[in-house]
Amino acid sequence: MKINGILIILFLSIRSLHAQVSDCTIIGKTDNTSEMKFVYLVNLENKSLTVSPIISDEFSFNVKRNKELELANIILASDSLKTFEYFSAKLKNNNIDSRRIALEDMEIRITTSINNAVIIPGKFLGKDSLRTYAEVFEERKMGIYSSTSIAIEDLEIIIITNIREAAVNGGAFNRDIDHMNLAIKANKYEEFFEQHTDSPISLKLLKALVVVNKKKLPFGGVSNLNVKYFYKVLSEQLKNSEEGKELWQKIITD
Repeated sequence: MKINGILIILFLSIRSLHAQVSDCTIIGKTDNTSEMKFVYLVNLENKSLTVSPIISDEFSFNVKRNKELELANIILASDSLKTFEYFSAKLKNNNIDSRRIALEDMEIRITTSINNAVIIPGKFLGKDSLRTYAEVFEERKMGIYSSTSIAIEDLEIIIITNIREAAVNGGAFNRDIDHMNLAIKANKYEEFFEQHTDSPISLKLLKALVVVNKKKLPFGGVSNLNVKYFYKVLSEQLKNSEEGKELWQKIITD
């Protein structure tokens, strides 16, 4: 099973921790010249979507984050008539370009496609607002920028070619998602859990790994992971949460 398929299990199957209602403002700018004229924010957990038109190359969302960690997908589309069911099926089958983010206040820059987003510090293009797409693209080709997926938090994003591989420099949740993606690619799960003992992202990843272990599926080329050890190193706060207790029962139950 591909890593992307497992990540869908990861982000679709796990509830976020702790009720904490807050407003998030997401503003964006796009150099998109294709037929894509709308941006959707799709929340699979809440079964909801929000759409923003792209006007003068700009779009924006004002959304409520109902939990401490809440994830969504950013998707480009040619019209405003798409339904939640349409996107849900596409995302579950992993056959639509999208970018997973954690909800926070953020700025997003989309330039060619939503699939290869690179997120760096600064306003839109990084260290200043005068840099061109060509400059950013060349620096990415040289390996200056990495790419990965995100969680919804306060962010600044530049999307260059493929939003699925976007790297996000935003809040703690999005940084943890970046670290998680690197751990998956390098098969360094133990290191990730030991370094992120109190992150809700760790609980999400562990729940996905428990599912993988029970179904005897390889995850990132690895099988038979020591999920009991991963659980052991989690903070007491995570282990004593409702989700943490439920997860332990799944771990010890054949």
